[in-house]
Amino acid sequence: MGNLTDLDMNDVAEQREFRALPAGSYVAIATESEKKVTKAGTGHYLQFTFEIIDGAQKGRKLWSRMNLWNPNQTAVSIAKREFKAFYGAAGFTDLPTDSSDLHNKPVTLEVGIEIDDRKRESNVVKGYSAANSGIVSKAVNAVKDAVTGNSTPPWMR
Repeated sequence: MGNLTDLDMNDVAEQREFRALPAGSYVAIATESEKKVTKAGTGHYLQFTFEIIDGAQKGRKLWSRMNLWNPNQTAVSIAKREFKAFYGAAGFTDLPTDSSDLHNKPVTLEVGIEIDDRKRESNVVKGYSAANSGIVSKAVNAVKDAVTGNSTPPWMR
Protein backbone atom coordinates (compact mmCIF):
# COMPACT_ATOMS: atom_id res chain seq x y z
CA MET A 1 0.00 0.00 0.00
CA GLY A 2 1.26 3.50 -0.80
CA ASN A 3 0.15 6.96 0.27
CA LEU A 4 -0.82 8.99 -2.82
CA THR A 5 -1.82 12.29 -1.17
CA ASP A 6 1.24 14.14 -2.50
CA LEU A 7 0.73 13.02 -6.12
CA ASP A 8 -0.48 15.76 -8.53
CA MET A 9 -2.21 14.35 -11.64
CA ASN A 10 -3.79 17.59 -12.93
CA ASP A 11 -1.33 18.20 -15.79
CA VAL A 12 -0.97 14.57 -16.88
CA ALA A 13 -2.46 13.57 -20.23
CA GLU A 14 -4.25 10.25 -20.46
CA GLN A 15 -2.18 7.38 -21.84
CA ARG A 16 -2.55 6.83 -25.56
CA GLU A 17 -3.02 3.38 -26.95
CA PHE A 18 0.21 2.24 -28.57
CA ARG A 19 -0.20 0.38 -31.82
CA ALA A 20 2.34 -0.97 -34.24
CA LEU A 21 3.32 1.41 -37.02
CA PRO A 22 1.74 0.69 -40.39
CA ALA A 23 4.04 -1.35 -42.62
CA GLY A 24 6.05 0.89 -44.92
CA SER A 25 9.18 3.01 -45.37
CA TYR A 26 10.29 5.46 -42.70
CA VAL A 27 13.28 7.80 -42.45
CA ALA A 28 14.85 7.27 -39.04
CA ILE A 29 18.03 7.66 -37.04
CA ALA A 30 19.58 5.32 -34.50
CA THR A 31 19.53 7.15 -31.18
CA GLU A 32 20.90 4.41 -28.94
CA SER A 33 22.70 1.10 -29.21
CA GLU A 34 23.68 -1.49 -26.67
CA LYS A 35 25.25 -4.95 -26.60
CA LYS A 36 23.03 -7.21 -24.47
CA VAL A 37 23.07 -10.79 -23.25
CA THR A 38 20.54 -13.13 -24.88
CA LYS A 39 17.69 -14.48 -22.75
CA ALA A 40 19.32 -17.94 -22.83
CA GLY A 41 22.61 -16.42 -21.67
CA THR A 42 24.54 -18.18 -24.43
CA GLY A 43 25.27 -15.17 -26.63
CA HIS A 44 24.90 -11.45 -27.17
CA TYR A 45 22.92 -9.23 -29.49
CA LEU A 46 23.30 -5.62 -30.55
CA GLN A 47 20.11 -3.63 -29.99
CA PHE A 48 19.47 -0.35 -31.81
CA THR A 49 16.78 2.16 -30.90
CA PHE A 50 15.53 4.04 -33.96
CA GLU A 51 13.48 7.22 -33.97
CA ILE A 52 11.43 8.24 -36.98
CA ILE A 53 12.41 11.77 -37.97
CA ASP A 54 9.94 12.68 -40.70
CA GLY A 55 6.29 12.29 -41.66
CA ALA A 56 3.14 11.48 -39.74
CA GLN A 57 4.93 8.99 -37.45
CA LYS A 58 7.71 11.44 -36.49
CA GLY A 59 8.98 10.76 -32.98
CA ARG A 60 7.89 7.10 -32.86
CA LYS A 61 10.52 4.56 -31.89
CA LEU A 62 11.46 1.13 -33.20
CA TRP A 63 13.97 -1.44 -32.02
CA SER A 64 16.14 -3.83 -33.93
CA ARG A 65 18.06 -6.69 -32.32
CA MET A 66 20.94 -8.27 -34.21
CA ASN A 67 22.21 -11.63 -32.89
CA LEU A 68 25.85 -10.98 -33.82
CA TRP A 69 27.40 -13.22 -31.13
CA ASN A 70 25.44 -16.47 -30.82
CA PRO A 71 26.15 -20.20 -30.91
CA ASN A 72 23.50 -20.52 -33.64
CA GLN A 73 25.48 -19.67 -36.78
CA THR A 74 22.33 -19.21 -38.87
CA ALA A 75 21.20 -16.46 -36.49
CA VAL A 76 24.66 -14.86 -36.69
CA SER A 77 24.65 -14.99 -40.49
CA ILE A 78 21.23 -13.30 -40.68
CA ALA A 79 22.30 -10.66 -38.15
CA LYS A 80 25.54 -9.91 -40.01
CA ARG A 81 23.66 -9.38 -43.29
CA GLU A 82 21.21 -7.06 -41.53
CA PHE A 83 23.99 -5.13 -39.79
CA LYS A 84 25.95 -4.72 -43.03
CA ALA A 85 22.82 -3.41 -44.77
CA PHE A 86 22.29 -0.92 -41.92
CA TYR A 87 25.81 0.48 -41.82
CA GLY A 88 25.92 0.59 -45.62
CA ALA A 89 22.67 2.57 -45.71
CA ALA A 90 24.19 4.93 -43.14
CA GLY A 91 27.06 5.66 -45.54
CA PHE A 92 29.77 3.38 -44.17
CA THR A 93 31.74 1.19 -46.57
CA ASP A 94 33.71 -0.50 -43.78
CA LEU A 95 32.63 -1.83 -40.40
CA PRO A 96 32.35 1.04 -37.89
CA THR A 97 34.58 0.72 -34.83
CA ASP A 98 31.72 1.36 -32.40
CA SER A 99 27.94 1.04 -32.71
CA SER A 100 27.60 4.67 -31.56
CA ASP A 101 29.26 5.72 -34.85
CA LEU A 102 25.90 4.85 -36.45
CA HIS A 103 23.87 7.15 -34.24
CA ASN A 104 22.18 10.18 -35.85
CA LYS A 105 22.76 8.93 -39.42
CA PRO A 106 19.47 9.09 -41.37
CA VAL A 107 18.47 5.85 -43.08
CA THR A 108 15.26 4.54 -44.60
CA LEU A 109 13.80 1.59 -42.70
CA GLU A 110 11.49 -0.90 -44.37
CA VAL A 111 9.14 -1.78 -41.54
CA GLY A 112 6.85 -4.77 -41.37
CA ILE A 113 4.38 -6.11 -38.83
CA GLU A 114 4.65 -9.39 -36.95
CA ILE A 115 1.84 -10.97 -34.96
CA ASP A 116 2.70 -13.09 -31.95
CA ASP A 117 0.86 -16.15 -30.66
CA ARG A 118 -1.38 -13.90 -28.52
CA LYS A 119 -2.40 -11.88 -31.63
CA ARG A 120 -0.38 -8.81 -30.58
CA GLU A 121 1.16 -6.76 -33.38
CA SER A 122 4.73 -5.49 -33.24
CA ASN A 123 7.06 -3.91 -35.75
CA VAL A 124 10.10 -5.48 -37.29
CA VAL A 125 12.74 -3.80 -39.43
CA LYS A 126 12.86 -5.77 -42.69
CA GLY A 127 15.42 -3.69 -44.57
CA TYR A 128 17.64 -0.62 -44.70
CA SER A 129 18.47 1.80 -47.51
CA ALA A 130 20.01 5.23 -47.89
CA ALA A 131 17.62 8.01 -46.98
CA ASN A 132 16.24 10.41 -49.61
CA SER A 133 18.73 13.29 -49.96
CA GLY A 134 16.16 16.07 -49.48
CA ILE A 135 14.87 14.53 -46.30
CA VAL A 136 18.42 13.77 -45.19
CA SER A 137 19.59 17.37 -45.32
CA LYS A 138 16.50 18.53 -43.41
CA ALA A 139 16.93 15.73 -40.88
CA VAL A 140 20.67 16.28 -40.48
CA ASN A 141 20.08 19.97 -39.80
CA ALA A 142 17.36 19.14 -37.25
CA VAL A 143 19.69 16.67 -35.50
CA LYS A 144 22.56 19.18 -35.49
CA ASP A 145 20.27 21.86 -34.07
CA ALA A 146 19.02 19.50 -31.36
CA VAL A 147 22.57 18.48 -30.41
CA THR A 148 23.99 22.02 -30.44
CA GLY A 149 20.91 23.64 -28.94
CA ASN A 150 20.64 25.99 -31.91
CA SER A 151 17.13 27.38 -31.89
CA THR A 152 17.72 30.15 -34.43
CA PRO A 153 15.33 29.76 -37.37
CA PRO A 154 17.11 28.90 -40.65
CA TRP A 155 16.04 32.18 -42.31
CA MET A 156 17.82 34.17 -39.56
CA ARG A 157 21.18 32.36 -39.77
